[in-house]
Amino acid sequence: MDTMNAYTLRKTGLSDDPQAEDWQPHYKGIPVGRIYLGEFAGTKRYRWSIYINHWTQPAEGVALMGFADAREEATAAFKESFEALIRKGMVRI
Repeated sequence: MDTMNAYTLRKTGLSDDPQAEDWQPHYKGIPVGRIYLGEFAGTKRYRWSIYINHWTQPAEGVALMGFADAREEATAAFKESFEALIRKGMVRI
């Protein structure tokens, strides 16, 4: 398990490959998104996304998904957007 300050980053377990780069950010123990390595437009990149459900709602001007070349960059972008949702009162965890 990796940490992102007050967050945890856990393997999703969705792949049969134990080395798969497929992660689920948790906030206060609740899964709030996904970060995984995939091929997009012929290039391997990390895709991050924030789950929208009864705990989190979208907010104008806040990205809910994106791409990055490294997991650390994807994690930082995820956290920046999620923290923006918290500041706007759109996270109810």
